[in-house]
Amino acid sequence: MKAQFISEYRKVFPTERELPAIASGVTAVGEHASVQWAVTLSEGDLNPLLDCRLVVESGLRCEVTRVGYVPNLLPVRRGKDDYILSDEPGLYPDVLEPFDPDCFILHSLVNNVFHVTFYGDRAGEDSIRLSLFQGDNRLAFGEFPVAVKDCGIRKTGDYRYTDWIHFDGIAREHGVRLFGEPFYRVFDDYLQKAVSSGVNMLMIPAWTPSLDTYVGGDRTTAQLISVDRVGDRYEFGFEALDRFLNFAAARDIEYYEFPPLVSQWTGEFAVKIAVREAGKSRDEFGWKTKADDPAYGAFLAQLLPALNEFLHQSGRAERSYFHLSDELEANSESAARLRALMKASLRDVRFFDTVFRAGEDRDGFEGILALNRADEALAAGHAVSAVYYCWEQYDRLVSNRFLNMPLARTALIGAQMYGAGATLLLHWGFNFYNACLSRFPIDPFFDTCAGGMFQGGDAFLVYPDRLRGGAMRSLRLEAVYHAFLAYRMLSALAEKEGEEAPHAFLREEGVVGYGTYPQEEGWYEAFERKLLARLGRG
Repeated sequence: MKAQFISEYRKVFPTERELPAIASGVTAVGEHASVQWAVTLSEGDLNPLLDCRLVVESGLRCEVTRVGYVPNLLPVRRGKDDYILSDEPGLYPDVLEPFDPDCFILHSLVNNVFHVTFYGDRAGEDSIRLSLFQGDNRLAFGEFPVAVKDCGIRKTGDYRYTDWIHFDGIAREHGVRLFGEPFYRVFDDYLQKAVSSGVNMLMIPAWTPSLDTYVGGDRTTAQLISVDRVGDRYEFGFEALDRFLNFAAARDIEYYEFPPLVSQWTGEFAVKIAVREAGKSRDEFGWKTKADDPAYGAFLAQLLPALNEFLHQSGRAERSYFHLSDELEANSESAARLRALMKASLRDVRFFDTVFRAGEDRDGFEGILALNRADEALAAGHAVSAVYYCWEQYDRLVSNRFLNMPLARTALIGAQMYGAGATLLLHWGFNFYNACLSRFPIDPFFDTCAGGMFQGGDAFLVYPDRLRGGAMRSLRLEAVYHAFLAYRMLSALAEKEGEEAPHAFLREEGVVGYGTYPQEEGWYEAFERKLLARLGRG
């Protein structure tokens, strides 16, 4: 049997045998880091070991999970770059599975990887001691020294990060009715895991998001604003919305992102609105209504001022963001009219939309630029304050969160954003458990590719924990946490040494824009340790 500590940035594949060991770990007060303990039975030992137990001893607060393997049938697309781990379909390490440390099975033919997260509750030095037993027989032992540094890193950063939570997936996977008490108990865990990774902006289902749905298709109604029709007038209720916003704010959500007001990509259709009239509920607008239909415009002309008044009265207007559409292909006259209506009806809020090209005229809306277009936009002299990535950003060495990408590549986005002057990152899939365009539901433990359309890992960062009623973390979720930790560390360096210091540091480390950076194994971990050492106070 072989047992060794492995970097948290190393994806350990099932049958890998030559793994680089790591000697020690470091984190900062108020933050966390992880280490993996890879245990492999001897070659030729074909029998799994039953009734094993793992004993963890440390003065540090620790959380131990097992790294689970998931299928990845679409790891790459044509035109990929070369900074990947594999272009072959197969089993990839990702899900961090809770397990019973007092009774589990050790696999015989594949690596058994334990993921140990340690928390920096106080400064000092300690160690993590792991003992693996079968009965009273100790099979393996490892000790991992850890330093916790006092670095003065603020918990909040001068950035906005939104990763869309899909509420139909939560309801379906956990068998709960949307926005009831059981839903909130499950959603609490999803939201806290999102926030722990750096999310501070949340998509708010004030009306059902018109996202990732085929034309004519329908997704579960997720609408917090009640709408009653009385003659040709609408009356709105904001009690459920108020509760949801308070719930989110109590879990450190700082910014509120309202769903697009027209359909995705073409902006051709209105969004679905559940309306009550004479005691009966029905869906109005949606696919049967063009976005420029006067009836829909009249509805928005009543909804938006009422919503704006609610946001002002509750003190949330300045932290609220509104979209017209997602990845709108062209800026039509209809879109311009709707943007004008939004700007006239919504005061003291912010407006933004995803765009394909820098410099596009979107009537004053902040453009969120596709990440693989950002470097050329910067070279052309455009300011790029906001970026997004999805399945299309797999080239030009840009960061993304696919299963076949090194975790360092996923974690690097925070430092890159800081260096390039971006303050917003958008991603579309925190927990999208549907096939592409929501044509049918998928099981995320068996399908990581949205029915076969998107590269494995694009559609979700967490897995449903059906047994405990919440979400399971992933290796990639932890890498995203480290991305925004780096952003906050660079901000702390600017506060400590001046605004130029973090930019000089990034240049010294070879990080330029979004496509130039070192790719050697272990580089990112060393990069992070240098930052911690620079910030450390004893």
